[in-house]
This record gives sequence, structure tokens and C-alpha cells, in this order.
Amino acid sequence: MSFTELIHWGALTIALAVGAAYTYVVWGATTVDEATGAMIVAIIVLVAALVVFAVAVAVPVAIRQKGNLADERDDAMEAGALPYTFSVLVVGAMWAVVDIITRNTNGQAMDPVTTMNILLGSVFAAVVTGSVVTLVRYRVGVR
Repeated sequence: MSFTELIHWGALTIALAVGAAYTYVVWGATTVDEATGAMIVAIIVLVAALVVFAVAVAVPVAIRQKGNLADERDDAMEAGALPYTFSVLVVGAMWAVVDIITRNTNGQAMDPVTTMNILLGSVFAAVVTGSVVTLVRYRVGVR
């Protein structure tokens, strides 16, 4: 397994775990203040865990592969996942816009918690989709 593939597996696993914990904590939040602390903690934990994982994987892989961590195949795998990642992100952004417009036409105030979670969820779903598509492309090859 290449370094990039290992990083995608680890990032996917860590992102799913942190995303599930964040969702569990903020499920009943009614104000942005209730969700803000959990979001900050989730982001800090996610970044710290990814950095520690990347370093823990990079050192032995760099020693084994004599410093060469990425090649053209890795770049091709990741590049092929970008359209899927971008599409999920656009769908999430459009969902947030439609939610705001729908609430406005029904005479309801915009719900910032819902909008924040839709946007955060769409970014999360886009990253997960990109990693999944990249991992699938490693298994089936570049097409």
C-alpha cells in the first residue's frame, strides 16, 4: 500500500469517528452557542489526530521507500476523485441555500444551527466521498 492510500484509509477512519462523535454531541442543539464548543473541539481533535497519524505512518513508509512517498499513480487516483468531491460540496451548498429560501418563503426565521450543520456536513461528506472514491480507484484502477 502506498503512503497516500494509507493516509486516505486513516483519514477516512478518523473523520468518520470524529464526525459521529460531533453528531452525537450536537444532535439536540437549538442554538449556535450549544454547537460551537463541540465544533471547535471536533476540529482540534480531528486535526491533531490526522497530524499524529500522518507522522506515525510517514516515518516508517519513508524509511522503507527511501524517501519517495508519492508518485504519478497517487496523483492520478486523487485527481479522479475531485469531481465527486466537488459535486457533493455543491449539492450541500445548494441544500443550505434552498433551506434558507424555503424558511424565508414560509415566514420562518433562518435557523443558523441548521444552516451551520448543513454546510459543515456537506464539507465533511465531500471529504469522505473524496477519500472513498480515491480508495475505490486504488482497487479498480484508473479509468
